[in-house]
Amino acid sequence: MKFNNIKEVVKYMDSINPKDIEYRYNRDYFYENLDWYKAILQGVLNLKEKPKRVIDVGSNFNVFGFLFENEDIEYIGVEVSFRKRHKPFTSDKVKFINKDYYEVREEFKDDVIISNLCIGYQVPVEDIKCKHLIVGALTEKGTCTYKQIK
Repeated sequence: MKFNNIKEVVKYMDSINPKDIEYRYNRDYFYENLDWYKAILQGVLNLKEKPKRVIDVGSNFNVFGFLFENEDIEYIGVEVSFRKRHKPFTSDKVKFINKDYYEVREEFKDDVIISNLCIGYQVPVEDIKCKHLIVGALTEKGTCTYKQIK
């Protein structure tokens, strides 16, 4: 299944999480954070070598994975707060791991790590092991961009 925009992903997510209150609570977040993830994707695409995969620490419901999949980059979302009733977005190139980052960080130390909110808030930057670390940032004018930390 290929999605071209966030509306298509949300419509699909609505169908697989019809009664999940926590999912419904997060729906606005998906639209509000799309520009952040587009900026992070641009940071990934600006690397000298396009990565085969990215690891999103604090991926929530994984809805932004479609952006990376459309660029032929595998996306693995890592989220610790999921319960069995939640159904994250997954596809051939979008995977989900319901674990704490600290449980899997050795496995992904040679990858590109991305995050919009979790790193620096729930996981200190110095705890991240990776080849490159790209996070969401703001310009002086208040528009979304990215910041490469490692």
